[in-house]
Amino acid sequence: MLTSDLLRVKVIKDEIQPRYIDATKKRFLNHAERLIEVYKENVGQNRGVLDEDIKDVIGDGTDFVIQKGLSKLLSDRCEFEVVSRVPPRDLRERIFALSAQHHPVALQPDHHHTMDRNQLLTLVGEEFELSADEVEAAMYADLQDAYMLQSFDPIKAIDLLHRYNLALAQALLFRATHLYIELRNATAQRLRQMMRYIKFFRLIATAQPLGHNHYKIHIDGPLSLFRFTQKYGVQMATFLPALLLCDDWHLEAEIKWEDKKPPYRFFLDNDTELTSHYPDRGVYLTQEEQRFRKKWKTFTSEWSLEPHTQILRLGTHDTLVSDYILKHEDGREILLVVMGFWQRNTLLRKLELIQDFGPENLLIAAPARLRASQEDLPDEVADRVYFFKEVIHPKKIAALADLLNP
Repeated sequence: MLTSDLLRVKVIKDEIQPRYIDATKKRFLNHAERLIEVYKENVGQNRGVLDEDIKDVIGDGTDFVIQKGLSKLLSDRCEFEVVSRVPPRDLRERIFALSAQHHPVALQPDHHHTMDRNQLLTLVGEEFELSADEVEAAMYADLQDAYMLQSFDPIKAIDLLHRYNLALAQALLFRATHLYIELRNATAQRLRQMMRYIKFFRLIATAQPLGHNHYKIHIDGPLSLFRFTQKYGVQMATFLPALLLCDDWHLEAEIKWEDKKPPYRFFLDNDTELTSHYPDRGVYLTQEEQRFRKKWKTFTSEWSLEPHTQILRLGTHDTLVSDYILKHEDGREILLVVMGFWQRNTLLRKLELIQDFGPENLLIAAPARLRASQEDLPDEVADRVYFFKEVIHPKKIAALADLLNP
């Protein structure tokens, strides 16, 4: 992800857009190739050495900010570790304790200063079975510049430039108050994929049908929330590559760029030359659902569980996409929707629509963190809602399904 100081934008009237680069230009490809080589060559070196080599490559030319952005994306592909046989904090505590006992410690010993620095490090090393040089190298190994680059996940230069353009758009979404998406000519499979991604990234969203295979999705932005702002902003930015998998779409976001000015508008559509690096596989499961599926495989019941896609229209205002279908041995079928990271009011509003327009054979599993009690729920759907904490228990889902009589 790019930090705000690396974000390059242009503002025209009330619209804001990233200043994308031409990923086919030779000079940008050269920048990317040189930086990738620096990271490859520095595996096994500490971060201070890596940073100095990056400075030498970037210099202070006109593409300084672009190269810093490319370097930031490469840094995100690295794993840094503290390399020390003994926790550096333990070494420092012992060094300071012995320094106090033998105060003053001199660089060169004399008649008045019998303990010098090297002797002190040697004493500490004997306690931890280290040499004086190893103690000196390890005592500040937990400082950022001393972190060792353990591994680097390489990437092609052209792919890095595409990631950079995508990261510019993602960085704007950190400042979004609202996000509106129109999906046109959306098949059930594609809509389901989009809703699954929204759930996977725990975004707060509502969907409204506008016509045949035409939907509008409203997603709350990080600056519309009182809590989880930073984490939620990362999730929204990480969601953007999923949208790029769609064929016919339009995005409009409200971006709060300056505190005392109205939000700017930010537009994207399927003609934008941004590239997704997500595989187009269609179904991504949350951890809760992964555990749920795993538990159901060992659960003995007259109900079977299968993944299921059905677009449920809730009047003219909203939709749901079912996640599963439960099939009983006697032929009964129950739809199950696992709700994602919604706000409490959003959940209650959705349940009111389900009460008025939803099918009778529908069960809802909702996260307990939404803090809605059974007393808050609409009467006709209260017995069809299951609040789960970390685990969705198959036994409780089956019990609720037994109570329904569709």
